[in-house]
Amino acid sequence: MARFDGSSTDDSLEGSYSADEIYGYGGNDTLLGLGGEDSIYGGDGNDRITSGWSDDGSALHGDAGDDVIFAQSSHDRAYGGDGADRIFIGFSTHFVNGVMASGGDGDDYFRISSTNEADIYGGSGTDTLEVFWTGPGAITVREDGGAWVIRQQPFDFATAPYEITATSVENLILYASELADDIVTGAGNDVIYARGGANIVDAGAGDDLVHYWANVANTLDGGEGQDTLDARLTLTPYFVVGHDGAVDDGNLSLIRGFEQFEVHGDRGADFISLGGQDDRGWGGRNADTLFGNDGDDVLRGQFGDDVLYGGAGQDRLRAGRGDDLLFGGDGDDRLFAGRGATTLYGGEGEDRIVLKDGSGLLYGDAGADRFHIRPFVNMTAPATIGDFTSGEDRLYLRGDLFHNMPPAGRLDEDLLVFGGVAGGQAQLFLTYDAETDLTSLWWDADGETTDHAPIRFLHFAGEPGLTHEDIWIQ
Repeated sequence: MARFDGSSTDDSLEGSYSADEIYGYGGNDTLLGLGGEDSIYGGDGNDRITSGWSDDGSALHGDAGDDVIFAQSSHDRAYGGDGADRIFIGFSTHFVNGVMASGGDGDDYFRISSTNEADIYGGSGTDTLEVFWTGPGAITVREDGGAWVIRQQPFDFATAPYEITATSVENLILYASELADDIVTGAGNDVIYARGGANIVDAGAGDDLVHYWANVANTLDGGEGQDTLDARLTLTPYFVVGHDGAVDDGNLSLIRGFEQFEVHGDRGADFISLGGQDDRGWGGRNADTLFGNDGDDVLRGQFGDDVLYGGAGQDRLRAGRGDDLLFGGDGDDRLFAGRGATTLYGGEGEDRIVLKDGSGLLYGDAGADRFHIRPFVNMTAPATIGDFTSGEDRLYLRGDLFHNMPPAGRLDEDLLVFGGVAGGQAQLFLTYDAETDLTSLWWDADGETTDHAPIRFLHFAGEPGLTHEDIWIQ
């Protein structure tokens, strides 16, 4: 048996295709066993250890430090040792079996991608197991004698089930199959990707995150804790959270025990009504309607002519590419106009309304509101602020909005004039059109000279009495 010795510094050692002993000692070492039943020891430091191929497997010891271990052969034994270690089990081109991994002390992470048999021991600390099986077949998860048993039945049903046993592992990240999976987890903070199929998921105690595709009837229970459901609408464009927290997804699913929701629309005209906490909703490719309800919600339109209602709370609403309609509701909301002709209503509260390249109508409504004008503003069809109140509301212009903008801070008095350009300096000026009852705000980069034509970039309904004290440069 050949022996390869490192040093107290950072070493890179490679074994042979026979059985070897490899010692990294101190330093952050990179150790590779090419083949054979190797014994590899990282020693002190944050080491990277990779096994080679062997029918009998290799012994991989991270020792002290935050090590990364790749167990790529059947019957490998991986020992993390002290530190927050990461152990990866599986190989991209074939399944491995009979692998054992032990994290030891520290908060360790295990990832299994292709194995039909593995035993995982988390050790002390808060440990996490991520399972991403590449083969098809329904998955079941159960607790058995204090350990988690994860099984996948291969699609042909002639092959024995794949099985992972995990002991002293607190958190589970599981990518389930496209079939009907049956998953029951425990008290950790778990992440479950249920994906397609008529799934049964009980996330148990802990702050869990469950992802699912709303295409058939699912049974999903978040359990105790602060749980989040991430839903992707596919066949049915409908998702409503009731006052009791129960969910109707239009597929006769039984969904309960979730406190927060993240819902993504699809190709249909989606109707999404979220819950009472801080939720997130996205429209899809059609004309969607989203309700945030209570809580500090984030709602976003996409491609169609969407309608977004923030409801109570400090919401964040963002229009998309269509001609969207946004209602902030109660609270100090942030509303972002989109690329289309957006109509925004801030509602009660001190709202922040942001305009970039779209057009439309902007209403702050009650409260001292802030209107922010960003670069690439639409100059062909400028947006209109419908209810600007001088002395209460503010208008913020980005310092890079146009060429030769004033310095940051409140606008100087002599840089806002009425009726047209006055003098040779760069300035803002206002004009009023009685026929349309619109006051227009212009920017002229060089005053009365003719090198730069004035740019009209914003309208105000009526005559708001705008003064320099209402305008700030950012």
